[in-house]
Amino acid sequence: MNYEEIISYLYNAIPNYHKYGAPDFKPGLEKITDLLDAIGNPEKELRFIHIAGTNGKGSTCKYLNEFLIRSGYKTGLFTSPHLFDFRERIQVNDQMIEKAFIINFFDEYKAIFDQQQPSFFELTFALALAYYKEMGTDICVIETGLGGRLDATNCISPDICGITNIGLEHTDFLGNSIEKIAVEKGGIIKQNTPVVFGEMKQEAEDILTEIARSQHAEIVPLNTYQEELLGYQQENLNLAKTILEKLKLKGWSAINLNLKVADLQIPGRFQKIQENPTILIDVAHNSEGFQTLFAQKELMEAKSLTILFGGTQEKNLEEILLSFPVNAIVVFTSFENKRSLQKTDFENQTVIKNYKYFENPIEAYESIKGNLKNDETFLVCGSFYLLSDLKPLLDLQS
Repeated sequence: MNYEEIISYLYNAIPNYHKYGAPDFKPGLEKITDLLDAIGNPEKELRFIHIAGTNGKGSTCKYLNEFLIRSGYKTGLFTSPHLFDFRERIQVNDQMIEKAFIINFFDEYKAIFDQQQPSFFELTFALALAYYKEMGTDICVIETGLGGRLDATNCISPDICGITNIGLEHTDFLGNSIEKIAVEKGGIIKQNTPVVFGEMKQEAEDILTEIARSQHAEIVPLNTYQEELLGYQQENLNLAKTILEKLKLKGWSAINLNLKVADLQIPGRFQKIQENPTILIDVAHNSEGFQTLFAQKELMEAKSLTILFGGTQEKNLEEILLSFPVNAIVVFTSFENKRSLQKTDFENQTVIKNYKYFENPIEAYESIKGNLKNDETFLVCGSFYLLSDLKPLLDLQS
């Protein structure tokens, strides 16, 4: 198989929650365990930091990754979903996995994949672990996919865990209360393994604390550091630094916490791509994420705010829209992914009465941008998939 055939296989031939949603969600560790056994258990020769949470886990992972690389450690990074290129999910020292490795991996093991039928996420994670072993990484930063307890990434034995926060998301799979979701995400907490909790609701922290104590896992207090970043990203940075400070005490002596990360822009996280007029993009995709987003000073003080929003069907649309500023101009759109909200979904919501709808997100973006005045603000938000569809217009590839 060539690289393009492999990507087609991944997206179309095996269960793929990111593309098809609930019908392709296959929780549990049995499949990933069998798959890793078949490829030689690369996870047993690697070191890990494991991160779960409702919002902010991708950013936290990327801050961890950056500090570790700048401190001299060869670092693997596993995050999802990707914006433009499948290989963004699997990186070593900020370099995406090589296509040649992917081709060789499938040449060697595709018969096993056909027999075992792992999911897209399970197969991607197995590929990542094999690559990290091949590249001789010192440590790997791993973001959970969905939940924690039954997530494919929970087959690893980390040096330390972090949980960013707990919110009501994926309630069909994880439970319909903060407490139930906390149990699922707290499932990454391991026996005698330190864990750090980010800022979260007390009822969630109480559940996680109970899990940690049952596992004899040290709860490392969250530290607050001198502000380097605007808004909610500072909370993610505080969590990342606290984790690294604990690792340093455990023997990772080269970790340098004095490095500055203000120059590190994580694509799609409150990212300003233009000034005069201001254009911002953010991948907030649930009600808690949007409440945090709209609390940012730049949006609260915007003279005129236009929002282009596209989301996925499993989210609570009305809860999300309740967080939108009442004076914002709202434009809805759909994107190519099969999970995208459609025109009828927006017609059926009861929160925002006055809005425009574009079937094509590129047309929506161009229409809004073409009518902006220099002192106005334009926010694109709602999903990684929306930003992916807008790739031809957004200079984010770098």
